[in-house]
Amino acid sequence: MSKFHFKSKLHLFICLSLVFVPIFTFSLRLGGTLVLVASLFVWLFWARNQTYEMNQYQRWFLICSTALFLISLLLFAWAGFPDQGGKDINKYARLILAYPFMVLVVIVNPKQYWFWAGITIASLLSGVLGLVDFIMFNQVRADVFGIFNPIFFSNHSLLFIYLSFLGYYWFRQNRLPQMSWLCLIGSISAIVGMLLANSRGAFVALPALIVLIVIYLFREKKYWLVGSFASIAVISVAIIWQSQSFELKSRFELIPKEIDSYITQGVTNTSVGIRIYSWETAWHAFLEKPIIGHGPGNFKGLTYHSLLRDNYSVETNIYAHAHNEFLHNLATKGLVGLITLLGIFLVPLLAAVKLYREQKITYAFALAGTTLSFVCFSLTDMVLMKGSGATLYTFLIAALMSLGFCSISNRALPTKKP
Repeated sequence: MSKFHFKSKLHLFICLSLVFVPIFTFSLRLGGTLVLVASLFVWLFWARNQTYEMNQYQRWFLICSTALFLISLLLFAWAGFPDQGGKDINKYARLILAYPFMVLVVIVNPKQYWFWAGITIASLLSGVLGLVDFIMFNQVRADVFGIFNPIFFSNHSLLFIYLSFLGYYWFRQNRLPQMSWLCLIGSISAIVGMLLANSRGAFVALPALIVLIVIYLFREKKYWLVGSFASIAVISVAIIWQSQSFELKSRFELIPKEIDSYITQGVTNTSVGIRIYSWETAWHAFLEKPIIGHGPGNFKGLTYHSLLRDNYSVETNIYAHAHNEFLHNLATKGLVGLITLLGIFLVPLLAAVKLYREQKITYAFALAGTTLSFVCFSLTDMVLMKGSGATLYTFLIAALMSLGFCSISNRALPTKKP
């Protein structure tokens, strides 16, 4: 019997992480962070002594992540350590954990089907958990038993719809038809989970993902699937939209009303109203201090004083963020913070272009779709300042860049000899 070496254990650890991080990050928030932290300790005590080589895209992503964290930390200290500023530091620190995990994936080079299996399971759980919330607990907005924000449940479900759809083709290319159909079922299940969350935020990213899916299908010459997938999506949306048991239709109908009430009456205590006012406040705050901003943790105070100045009701639910990742960074960290934030989005997109040119099509589209989804989600909320959002983005970018650029081909499974 061969001895189970440390590297074999490490291989198992990475493979299991590829399955369980999407699941735990998706539902329990802390699971993915624990795995990333464990990767840090493995790197400290073993991997840092190993020989490995990372490409320029991996290095630049880690540089931008580290820069964003350090800038947040320095400006947090400069602002006098305000109470709310710790969230910036806490969440952006998770981006640095991409480093040890990315290194371990590069060294170990795990089987790629573990990653797609994890995406499949997470997609299946999206619909199942949403239905359990709706049927057993009468939740109008699915929130995974109250431990997950419906907005982020919807965002992540949409992302898993897209990734599991790509996983369907990855499994077919690697001659695993049973897993490919399970992946397609997972994509449909995630559609149900997204709609049951009754959140409008995820739909911001929908146009970009639809365009990517159509381009991918036409490139692979799967014309019939364009109509099939579109039909399934339209039918699912129509059922939820017309059902009186869901709030999705009414929530969309409220958007023009809330915009009009804000413009004509200055009503800020609505979902859309407070967002528009927060965006205006963030922009004016940026114009006051455009280089380094007002410091992390000071946005809530800026909003409070702005409401008093403009004679709005201070009973409005004042948030500690601008409901927009880019404007929030402009207001709290100025142009310095915005540039580093743009870096952690731009580098993966450039890496996706490189993968596309190397004919690693599935990974190119997965990386592009993941990045564009988080960019779109960041337009209406603070996805990277939430534990689940920062952890999921860190893990997916680290895993997709490492698996995509690894030396083995996309055909990760050995073929049987005749």
